[in-house]
Amino acid sequence: MIYDVIISPLETIFDWIFNFAQNGFPEFGVIGAIFAVSLGMNLLALPLYNIADRIQENERRQVRSMEKWVRHIRRTFTGDER
Repeated sequence: MIYDVIISPLETIFDWIFNFAQNGFPEFGVIGAIFAVSLGMNLLALPLYNIADRIQENERRQVRSMEKWVRHIRRTFTGDER
């Protein structure tokens, strides 16, 4: 089921890109087609990279906002780690 929903469409897209690059630009050969597939993968993954960066920035912002209280708790409860 996961194969049919996620992997199969990606496989079809990458196969199409590979065939298009190999037939459309035969002077670059297989290396050019592999480069085109790599470029296509990066373009398809770009929104995921952006989402991950946004999540990471939100986490950093939350950590910075709690830093004052964490220092206060550490100062107040020094030696009470056990």
